[in-house]
Amino acid sequence: LGNSVRNLTCLMKRTTLCRYSHFPNKEIISIGQIVDNALAKLEEYSDSSILNVISVSSNIDSNTPVLCDAEHTSQAMTELITNAYEAQLDTEQLDTDAPWIKVNISSKDDLLAITVTNPGSIDVNQLYQNLSSALYTTKDNHSGLGLFIVKATCSSHDGSLIIESDDNTTSATMTLSLKTGQSI
Repeated sequence: LGNSVRNLTCLMKRTTLCRYSHFPNKEIISIGQIVDNALAKLEEYSDSSILNVISVSSNIDSNTPVLCDAEHTSQAMTELITNAYEAQLDTEQLDTDAPWIKVNISSKDDLLAITVTNPGSIDVNQLYQNLSSALYTTKDNHSGLGLFIVKATCSSHDGSLIIESDDNTTSATMTLSLKTGQSI
């Protein structure tokens, strides 16, 4: 019963984010706080072993300020990481002792880029065809809200969602406008 209540609560929060994604409550928050919030969400709503397989790197200071909706942005990052994790759950390659989900945070041309990379490949064309549809999913017992939340968050923050895949890896990059020139 506890897992059912937790899953229902998580679904309700995600549905609310979809509803209000075009009306972001923007505030200045550090990149480090976005990452910390996303990791806390993962710990709260996901299998705890997910934190063992994530490696986070950054080429920018974690105190760099970003003007964004903190709740939406950290949830979008959580969705990207969860998708990467769940894509590997049914494969033989899953190693829970070593980080295989790579999260890279970078900036270029006043954009913040959060890239999540995992092993495996996907059909990117099929994904892009269905990305605008909430409730589209290829997984059993899933809501289809994850990438929809990410795309809506990127759009409401003058950014984009870019998904790339080759024979060995898949990367999803969300970009957001980077607020610079202010300190936190």
